[in-house]
Amino acid sequence: QEVDTADYRTDIVSEPARINPAHGLVWPSSRDVTNAVYVTFIAGYGDAGSDVDEDLLSAVYLLLGHYYEHREAAQDVTKVEAVPMGYYNLITELILRA
Repeated sequence: QEVDTADYRTDIVSEPARINPAHGLVWPSSRDVTNAVYVTFIAGYGDAGSDVDEDLLSAVYLLLGHYYEHREAAQDVTKVEAVPMGYYNLITELILRA
């Protein structure tokens, strides 16, 4: 059974993220067994590479180039300290806010 997007709200602030019924609604009933409910999440811009936003591609290329040029700073993947300012300028409008 599919649930219409108007019938739930997303919480991407919590860890892990959650989906909850919209105000005044409840989830459809299900059996009380393991794996009774499956959620299919589809993300992205489309099937073709040309569907990807140009600013996002530019941000990825900028970040990859930066990490390539500063490989020694990117050795510890748990501690990335420097990211080009242009990267943030490009992705600011692309960040999903819920």
